[in-house]
Amino acid sequence: MTLLLYLAVISIRCLSAFLDNEDTPLQTGVFLCCDSLISIALYFFVFEMFAVREQLESNDSREYRRRT
Repeated sequence: MTLLLYLAVISIRCLSAFLDNEDTPLQTGVFLCCDSLISIALYFFVFEMFAVREQLESNDSREYRRRT
C-alpha cells in the first residue's frame, strides 16, 4: 500500500511537471499535497514496523499480546 501511494505521488509529480512548465500556484499545491502524502505514508510504515518488531522480538503469542 505504501509503495503504491508513493508511485502514485511520483506519477502525479511527473505529469504535472511535464504538462505545465510554469511555476503556478496549482503546481505548487500539487507538490505540497504530494509531499504531505509521502510523509503520511512513511509515518504509517514506521508505526506498522513497530508492531512487526514486537512480533519478531516476542518468544510466543502470549508475550506478544502482553507487549502490545
